[in-house]
Amino acid sequence: VLEVVGPSTVAVFDARRGDAAKLAAFSARDLEKGFQVGPANPLAGAEGRAALLRRLGEAIVKRSDIFGPKPRLGNLVDRLMFDAREGKLPGAIASYRQAIEFDASIAGAWTNLAILLDEVGQHAEAVDAARMAVGLPATADPARRAHAMHVLGHAQLGAGRRAEAIDSLEQALAADPAHEAAALALANAWLAEGKPDRAADALAAARAAGADDAGIETFLAMLRWQQGRMDEAAAHAGTALRMDPGNLEASIALSYAQLGLRRWAEAAAGLEAALKRRPTDANLHAALGYAYDRLGRRADAIGEFDRA
Repeated sequence: VLEVVGPSTVAVFDARRGDAAKLAAFSARDLEKGFQVGPANPLAGAEGRAALLRRLGEAIVKRSDIFGPKPRLGNLVDRLMFDAREGKLPGAIASYRQAIEFDASIAGAWTNLAILLDEVGQHAEAVDAARMAVGLPATADPARRAHAMHVLGHAQLGAGRRAEAIDSLEQALAADPAHEAAALALANAWLAEGKPDRAADALAAARAAGADDAGIETFLAMLRWQQGRMDEAAAHAGTALRMDPGNLEASIALSYAQLGLRRWAEAAAGLEAALKRRPTDANLHAALGYAYDRLGRRADAIGEFDRA
């Protein structure tokens, strides 16, 4: 943003400040000075560009509710970040709505609004917001399109529109085949459809495309455990733990696979460690009770079953 000092002197380019009053007084001459316009360095449309900056400044001044009592463009970002950081989702939602009212062509504002609406359970509105993001020119970029389509698919899942969600998530992966979040969401959708092989295919394709994510390996571990393929489950869980040694879900998946492989002592040790981090999980207590029973520790087993 060009910063103006005095009535018409261009001082510096400063991306950190956008003072509304100075923008509102911006002239074509200011712009030409800032860009060092001259016969050897012409600039077409200086007056139109300056008029756009003046309108921006005037709009910011009029909306002190959005841009603060000392109106600056950066105040909007500060407000959005504060609301999100403090968990004030309604406030953040209101701020994004105001940003969109100011400029409806900001794809990121629509996408972030969709994420927040989805978070608070307003799934139908989240779908509408995500569709707006998908339709904007800025979302033609493959990475942005993948992100927007993933947000749309996630919102559609929340709204119970699973077939639409699957289509959106597949489009996200078509734009970015290694998009881990989209692959995981698609796998969950296929599982809900009762198609575990399609779920595994979605995750395998993301891995083949370069996705390197402990969440994918953990999901595959649990999927293979459900299918009774214990060696594969243990292998995937082990890979996830090498990527992320503190991954609790991967540790649990490994312990379950060890139970299936009759490696009772290893399973018991893993479940004991998991329960230190999740002491009220009834399933973990029951699984540990089973491991203790197989190890002949009947009193310990009864205690775990009682806790479960």
